[in-house]
Amino acid sequence: SLLTDRVLVAQGKAQIYDTQLRIEKGLLFFEPIENESTVDQRRKELGMPPLKKI
Repeated sequence: SLLTDRVLVAQGKAQIYDTQLRIEKGLLFFEPIENESTVDQRRKELGMPPLKKI
């Protein structure tokens, strides 16, 4: 999941699991994500915690 996202971002594509950040002017920003509405389901399938708080 981390490697997948890292490779996608390096290729200029949207990440899948929302694991990659960038720093701009001292602030952290998540890189763009593909299908944000279903990211928690994809993360759950890999045993990762959800991004959205319940």
